[in-house]
Amino acid sequence: MRVLSIGILALLVVPASFAQDTKTEATLSGSALIDYWIKTKWTDAQLKPAPKTNDAEFMRRAYLDIVGQIPSLEEAEKFLADKSANKREKLVEALVKDERYAEHWADIWSGVIVGFDKEQRAQGMRNEGAHDFRELLEKNVPYDEFARKVITAEGWVPEGYKPMMMKDDKKAEDDKKPVGLASYMVRQFREAGKDFPKAVAGKLTRAFMGVQIQCAQCHDHPFDRWTQEEFYGMASFFTEVRVKRDPKDAEMRGYHVEDAMRGPVGKKLAGAGGPDLSIPDSKTGPIKPSFIDTKQGAESGVSRRATFAKYVTSPENLQFAKMCVNRYWAHFFGTGIVNPVDDFNGKNKPTHPELLAALAKDFIDHKYDLHWLIKAIAGSEAYSLTSRSAAKERDLQAEKLYALGRVRALMPEQIMRSVIEAANLDDSPMMGLGRRDLKGGGKGMKGMKGEGAQMMLMRLTSQFRNTFDDDEGSESVDFAGTIPSALMMMNSQVIAGGTTARPLNGFGEMLAKHPSPDAKVRAIFLSCVSRLPSASEASRWMAHVTKSAGTSGYEDLMWTLLNTSEFLFNH
Repeated sequence: MRVLSIGILALLVVPASFAQDTKTEATLSGSALIDYWIKTKWTDAQLKPAPKTNDAEFMRRAYLDIVGQIPSLEEAEKFLADKSANKREKLVEALVKDERYAEHWADIWSGVIVGFDKEQRAQGMRNEGAHDFRELLEKNVPYDEFARKVITAEGWVPEGYKPMMMKDDKKAEDDKKPVGLASYMVRQFREAGKDFPKAVAGKLTRAFMGVQIQCAQCHDHPFDRWTQEEFYGMASFFTEVRVKRDPKDAEMRGYHVEDAMRGPVGKKLAGAGGPDLSIPDSKTGPIKPSFIDTKQGAESGVSRRATFAKYVTSPENLQFAKMCVNRYWAHFFGTGIVNPVDDFNGKNKPTHPELLAALAKDFIDHKYDLHWLIKAIAGSEAYSLTSRSAAKERDLQAEKLYALGRVRALMPEQIMRSVIEAANLDDSPMMGLGRRDLKGGGKGMKGMKGEGAQMMLMRLTSQFRNTFDDDEGSESVDFAGTIPSALMMMNSQVIAGGTTARPLNGFGEMLAKHPSPDAKVRAIFLSCVSRLPSASEASRWMAHVTKSAGTSGYEDLMWTLLNTSEFLFNH
C-alpha cells in the first residue's frame, strides 16, 4: 500500500534583523530598492519577517520560477555542495542564461498573449507563438522591443501546430515560415469576427498596460475613468490589420496577418486601412485613432499598429513598465503589487505604490532588461524568506506584506517538466521517444528540439492543463489542486512509467549509480523534492525499502514523493 503524502518539517521562527539601508531611497536600485520599500511596510506594520530559506528551499524555488522545473539530481548536488557566500546570486545569474529560461517564459508569454484554451487549434497557435517568444527571450530582447514586435507581428500563421515548419527549416519558403507572434491575431479574428479591432485593442491594452479598457466597449467604464469613445479610439488603431486565408495554397493551411494595403513594390501604404470605427447608435461619427490619456493619433508614414506600439512602449508611459514589473512580481511572489495583475483601476489599489513606481522607473533606466528585473526580484530579501511557519494558521497580513513566503501551485508545464526531470523518463510511456529526445543528452528539457518531442510535450501538457481545469481560456497561470488533478497524478501513465525501475530506464540507472540503500533514498529525495530526507524520513523509508522485494520500495518512495503537495507546489 503506497503512502500518499509525506509531511514537510516545520521550521522554527527565529528573530531576524531587517535594519533599513542607510542610503537614501533615491540612490537605491534593484534588490536594494525593493528591500527598502518592503522593510518600510514591515516597520509600519510592526511585522517580524519569517526566517530566510535554507539553500535547498531557495534552489528549488529559483529553478521553478526562472526555468520552470526542479533542478536535476546533479544540479542539486552541485549547488548544495557549493560553499561560496554568493552561491545564490551565482545561481540566479546562471539560470537567466539557461536555455530552459526561454522555454519557461515562452510558455508564460504565449499564455498571456495567445491565451490558454482546450480547443486543439488554439493550443496549436499557442505553441507556434511560444516558438517565437522563445527566440526573443533567448536573446534577452529589451522588453519595449519585445512588446513592439508582438504588437506589429505579421506573416503566415499555420492553422495547427506544425513543428516541421520551424524557422530553421531551409526547405520552407521565407514567406511560408510560421510567424508565431502573430498567432494571437488569428485567434482574436476567429473568435471576434467583425469586432476584431476591438478584441485586439482590449487584449493588448490589458497585456501591456494592465488596463481593462474593453469594459468600456458598450458603455463608459462602470468604475473607472475610461469612456466608450476612448475605447473606440484605441480600437481604431487596428482597423488596418487583415487576417485572411490563402485560397491559392491548400497545402499550407493557415492565415496571413498583414496591414491592409501594399503598394506596387510591396511597401505598406500607411493609413490605407479600413474605415474608422463608429459607436453604434451614436451621433459622434467615425472615431479616429486616439491613445488613452495622451490623445495622440495615427502618424503619417507608418502603420497604425506601429504608432500604437510606439505610444505603448514610450518611456514616458510609466504604466507600461509598471505592468511588466507587476506581472513579473506576481510570478515570483504569487500575487501582484496590484492584484489581479492586469487590472489597474481606481478601486484596485497597489499594496506598495511607492515600490511599484520606483521599480518601474528603475526598469526603464536599465533599458527594459528582463534579466535585470528577474535578478533584482530574486535577489531581494523578501524573495529569500521561507514559507514555513510554526503558527497553526497562515498569517495573511505577513503574506500580503511579503514578510512570509507564499505557497504557490505549479503551472501544468512546470509539473510536466519536473516529472520528466525527477524520474529521468525513458521511452516506455513517451510515445516511442527515447531519453535522448526528451533529455537532450542529460541537460533536461532544454535539449528537447525534435519534432516528435515537441508534439509529445504539447499533448502531455494539454492533458495536464485540461485536467487542472483552466476554463474560459483565461490568462491566469495559477492553478489550484483539484480531485481530478490528484487522481491524474496518482494514475497517470507518465507517473507509472517514471516510477518503475528497469535496467535501461532513467530511474533504474539512477538506482544503479547509488549502490547502498541509504544513497538510493537520498538520491530519490534530491531528485523529487530537491532536498535530503530528514532523520525520521530516512529511518522510515530505509525500513520500508529493506523489507520490500527488489526495487519496489524505492518505486514506492518515488511515486509517493511525486504525489505530495511538496512536489506539486512552489514554497
